[in-house]
Amino acid sequence: MTVRAPSTSVVVLFAASVLTMVLGSVHAFSVFLDPIETKFSVSRSTASLTYSIALISLTAAVLLGPGLYPRFSAKAYVAGVSVLAAAGACLAAFSGSVALLWLGYGVIFGAANGLGYGFALQIAAQYSAGRQGLFMGIVTAAYALGAFLASLAFERLTDALGFSAAMLGLASAVLMFGGLSALFLARTGARFVMVQPESATGRPFSTSIQALLWLGFFTGVFPGLAIIGHAAGILAVNAPEAALWLAPGVVAACSLLGSLVSGRLADRLEPSVLALALPLVSMGALLLLLNLTQTFAALALLGAVGFAYG
Repeated sequence: MTVRAPSTSVVVLFAASVLTMVLGSVHAFSVFLDPIETKFSVSRSTASLTYSIALISLTAAVLLGPGLYPRFSAKAYVAGVSVLAAAGACLAAFSGSVALLWLGYGVIFGAANGLGYGFALQIAAQYSAGRQGLFMGIVTAAYALGAFLASLAFERLTDALGFSAAMLGLASAVLMFGGLSALFLARTGARFVMVQPESATGRPFSTSIQALLWLGFFTGVFPGLAIIGHAAGILAVNAPEAALWLAPGVVAACSLLGSLVSGRLADRLEPSVLALALPLVSMGALLLLLNLTQTFAALALLGAVGFAYG
């Protein structure tokens, strides 16, 4: 991994964080469940399928994205991803059926989200001046911050102007912040360079080991994604009078904290320690959530899952 000049590293980190902050809005989706049910006259499971499709598209894009990263300059890549994400949000805004919503938000916005998030993490790591864990933790924290801010903004927009207005607001935010990120990257001339992942011995990982690492990543983040997608609904069962954005906001805030803490720990501890401990935190919190239904306890346990996810 090449060490870059400190000033360039900071600018790239800022640009990557700005991009992930606006893309993190995807994890405020649970705020949209009721509006989608009302607008399209569908069940909760059908509405939540929108988020599931977005996550599948996001994951596929993260896996396939590295083949695209080196083909463009960082500024051109980020600009293209931002336009694609905004197009998906606009299609969702004007969709007259849930199928078009799945295409716009689930497939197009979800895929653009994965392409942008994966790239932001990798470009920040390459320009990290030897602090990969810290830089990737900050970028991930910005992703969580975006989810926190979006949960509040989306609730206000849907209450005042409706679901379509919230989607148009999302499209505008993606174009604005994505454009800002591209401008800062243009100042650095940054470009992603493909690097073959290596083991501690300096030899490249085999395909089977890489597949095992991805499987471990999937099982580690799955509880967090499941909670993020239904946080508002979970809290609504325990505290119907609570603000809709509170649950996804708490999850996102704790995810932000977890990102910052784990970024530092990743530079200091063996990866296997974190890979084992964090899923255990999620598992314990979910088991307790089955029995502790008080509002504060539910929020604390949702936050614990968000922390482990971050």
